[in-house]
Amino acid sequence: MVKVIKDYFEKKAKRKEKLFQITREIIKECGLSIKSTHSRNTDKAKKHLNKALELMKKAKEIRECPSETLVAEQELVEAKIVLWAFEKNKAPEISESKEAYVLGSLDAVGELKRMMLNCLINNEVEKARAIFKLMEKIYDEFSVLVFPDYVLPAFRRKLDIARMQVERARELLVEGCKYGKR
Repeated sequence: MVKVIKDYFEKKAKRKEKLFQITREIIKECGLSIKSTHSRNTDKAKKHLNKALELMKKAKEIRECPSETLVAEQELVEAKIVLWAFEKNKAPEISESKEAYVLGSLDAVGELKRMMLNCLINNEVEKARAIFKLMEKIYDEFSVLVFPDYVLPAFRRKLDIARMQVERARELLVEGCKYGKR
């Protein structure tokens, strides 16, 4: 009996180690995609995002429950939103879990703020406004939800951070528009 138990946990440990390696790689690729998008290298951003999507397929094959890939899925959502916001001024359709969609979208608000600021620096005021509207839309859509952490972990904290990001972005956009008119 002990041998059966030992074998079970050894297999489980190997599976979890492999899954951990894959999810770390997904998170890395998503970060590189976001960085490339901010650098305005969308071809490179898409390459990294596609690699992350392929890795996620592998991760989903070996996970035992969705929570094992939640953080990696959140990063995928964030990277998709950042890329789409830059290219199309809108959020993409998301195929990841509802939890990942909500939490990743809220995380994307901070990256969108950075993108908005880069647009202002480059005197792209209309693009900055469009990105700000997307930030505001993400926050507004999710601000009506009220769930405790045991239902949607970290939701309230991420929502509060997104609210602060939107408020600060609004101030910076107004200042940037004033500065641009001088």
